[in-house]
Amino acid sequence: MKNGTAPVSIYSFWTIIRKFRKQLNRSYHPEKVNGIGIAIGIAIGDKKMSFGLEQLDVYKVSLLYVKWAYDLCDHLKGRHRHARDQLLRASQAIPLNIAEGNGKATQGDRRRYFEIARGSALECGAIQDVLEICEALGSTDNNEAKKLLDRIVAM
Repeated sequence: MKNGTAPVSIYSFWTIIRKFRKQLNRSYHPEKVNGIGIAIGIAIGDKKMSFGLEQLDVYKVSLLYVKWAYDLCDHLKGRHRHARDQLLRASQAIPLNIAEGNGKATQGDRRRYFEIARGSALECGAIQDVLEICEALGSTDNNEAKKLLDRIVAM
């Protein structure tokens, strides 16, 4: 212990990560976004640090979209595998780029990552259209998911 602070153990860090993964694996609904407890923090002594991006609505909505994409991709097989893989990558890129951009110090760097996240959201919309035209996704589901994407792109 140095200067009154306790070192963070690797064990406690991985315990936090495991709890976070279990939390994300549960199904959750838009009305429960504030209660899902997705904050990852590192406990130092009695204090828990959290990341500011967890308070951003765009980040929360992007996680809901990733959950929707994963649920859809569970049902995509065979000839739809390429679209499935691309949807998974593009949907994950949205919150990852929001998080990385939020951590940048200069406005130009932040803007660049947020633009990449916006581009990934638009890519997801195009993938959904491809899946709809190939009859792997219904138009109602496509429109509902695009409402989430619209919220992400608008922010």
